[in-house]
Amino acid sequence: MMWINMSSTLGMRDSSLAWRNDFNARSARDTTSLGIGKQVRFHRALAAASMYTTAADYARFMSELRIRPAKSSGNRG
Repeated sequence: MMWINMSSTLGMRDSSLAWRNDFNARSARDTTSLGIGKQVRFHRALAAASMYTTAADYARFMSELRIRPAKSSGNRG
């Protein structure tokens, strides 16, 4: 739910936490050191690794983080 609110608020129409079929034609292909093609696709959201996005959408995301930093609890140990 948080992703839906955030991505729509920021206008991140080209981003998702799970692979969408419309990404097929626009995605870059990765290769191993031997030149063998590989592509990891997350079909379910995996918070630490599955944000598929464009450079423009990622810039919107990072810009928002800079504008609205997380609130600190005051404990900076």
